Formats: sequence, structure tokens, C-alpha cells
Amino acid sequence: MPELHTVWAAHEVVNERGGYGQRLGVYSTEELARIAAKGHGFWSGDGKVKKLQSLLINEDGAAYHYILEGDGQGVLLSDEQAVEDLKAAALGKLDEDERRILGG
Repeated sequence: MPELHTVWAAHEVVNERGGYGQRLGVYSTEELARIAAKGHGFWSGDGKVKKLQSLLINEDGAAYHYILEGDGQGVLLSDEQAVEDLKAAALGKLDEDERRILGG
């Protein structure tokens, strides 16, 4: 049975007036969407985050969120990728010895 959920979409900004560009991903929390949107705005600002409603549909062992506005396509949440990108950015700030100690 489909369930109604709130999800957050991160978009790039393509002009000075804040026009929406490509969707960067759909996330379960606003915080993860803001992390994904960081640096994707016009003039190196941050992209936009938009709250959306979705229907959660389980199909073939995968959970798809069917967005209830716009293109209405089914999407997988991008949470895992956002966390991996955040970890990679954090490890990139360390020197080689620090990364080796942490196992990265």
C-alpha cells in the first residue's frame, strides 16, 4: 500500500533570479538536501531545496518515491550518495597519514 511521505529535492540555480536548473537528487531530510545543494547556485552560491510530497511504493524489493508534482517520476532517494560525498570531502581535508589511520 503506497504511503504519503515528505521528501526534499536539491536543485542547481541557473540564473541571477534563482531559476531552477537540474535536480541534483531527492533526499529524506532537508539537511541532506542542503548538503547536496551546497555550491550549486549561481555565482558559486548554494542551490535551492524544495519540499515535496511523494508516494512511497515498494516494487521489486526497491522503495521508489513517486513525486506528486512536476514530472511525477519515480525516484530512489539519494541519501547514501550524499553521505558518501560528505565523507569523501571530509577525508580530502586530511593528510595521507591521517587518512591511513582512519582507514580511508
